[in-house]
Amino acid sequence: MAKRLRSGYTTGACAAAAAKGATQALLSGQALATVEIPLPDASRVEFALCRCVVAEQWALASVVKDAGDDLDVTNGAEIVATARRLDNHRITGNCVPVKNDKRLIICGGQGVGTVTKPGLAVPVGEPAINPVPRRMIQEAVTEALDQENVTDRFEIVISVPAGEELAKKTLNQRLGIVSGLSILGTTGIVHPVSAAAWTATIEASMAVARAAGILAAKHCSDLIVFCHPIPLDWIEVRLEEHDQGIRVSAEVRSVWKTGVEVEAITAVTGALLNAYDMLKPLDQNLSFGEIRVVKKKGGKSDFSDRFPTPVKTAILVMSDSTHAGKREDKSGKVIAAFLTNQPVAVDCYEILPDDREAIIARLKKLADEEGFQLVFTTGGTGLGPRDVTPEATIAVLDRTVPGIALAIRQHGKERTPYAMLSRGEAGLRGECLIINLPGSSKGALESMQALFPGLLHIFPMMQGKGH
Repeated sequence: MAKRLRSGYTTGACAAAAAKGATQALLSGQALATVEIPLPDASRVEFALCRCVVAEQWALASVVKDAGDDLDVTNGAEIVATARRLDNHRITGNCVPVKNDKRLIICGGQGVGTVTKPGLAVPVGEPAINPVPRRMIQEAVTEALDQENVTDRFEIVISVPAGEELAKKTLNQRLGIVSGLSILGTTGIVHPVSAAAWTATIEASMAVARAAGILAAKHCSDLIVFCHPIPLDWIEVRLEEHDQGIRVSAEVRSVWKTGVEVEAITAVTGALLNAYDMLKPLDQNLSFGEIRVVKKKGGKSDFSDRFPTPVKTAILVMSDSTHAGKREDKSGKVIAAFLTNQPVAVDCYEILPDDREAIIARLKKLADEEGFQLVFTTGGTGLGPRDVTPEATIAVLDRTVPGIALAIRQHGKERTPYAMLSRGEAGLRGECLIINLPGSSKGALESMQALFPGLLHIFPMMQGKGH
């Protein structure tokens, strides 16, 4: 017949017993041999105290952890609690006030770790005493205080003399818990040779990995050379168990001018790397891979329209000196080069003088007789005596499209204060869209970058296909 395995007690239960023992000893002025505490299920357990020392302003009690037949590195460790009145005593250690009992402050002392990474049950910077053990300590100490009708404030310092050394045999360092052990337990009872401890370790690792993935997405621009910092409105990282491992997914959202798929990939990668680092002591054959974009919505590519035939396009350069051969055109060539990656066909490239009537005549002919759908002009949009392109354009338009000129000026204003001095216009003559761009090559390029890819959506709109 198989031997029945013996259960034991968690570090949280031992800490609660030591804390109550120290408090009772301080209040009574007498050392105790045993102490009884409530467990989370309302049952009660008596613990033998290993040490109990009483002084004028403080008392110390300890419990040696008995983990039963569970393979627990903390089995046999001494869990120590020191109780002090705070009237004339400065708070020591890393402490956390008890929210619903102003009489009590719980601190982490020697051998109790400090949380340094997000994602765990305890906030960063606090002692690694988990929520249930904190409640157990509070309830046990509160029993002792209430029995004596005490209203004084007390500090309870939990320590594990061998904790820092024992922690080296755990995953605490990888989880972001430094300088000691975690005070753990959800029921107060350790069940022998169960998968609970391993499951808890994996769950904690996954929580840290999730937080690391979110942090990685936020710092994507620091890791990926050509990614610029952008505001992210939403990041969600999920780690889900399945038959052969853990599936990591990330969803990233942003109201911005570019897609965020690289940020999502970075989130998944960050989570996977952290999960691997924390879990590899459990399985030396861990591996990960096959990261891919499952779905993408938004970004510039979502606003690109396709056409059965390229949009027939003309480029008109307005400049007296360029028309006379005294200066080489640059802005028109910049526009033409930009359009090579767009679904348009540049079938006309001409240089005209800054002559209002000549410009009007050419725009009319391009729109009315030659069937051009899109005309870009460059130059003549300033305030010089010969800058007449906007006036000539207005004279031929049936409908203006103010948003186009506004987008150009707004985009330019973010780069140079002189952009507000441009008088460019935009609008429709029949089914031909005419747009005035600045005469500088830099201004022309920035204007094209401001307009594409959304600009060409005007053509399906003109056909009644809506937004």
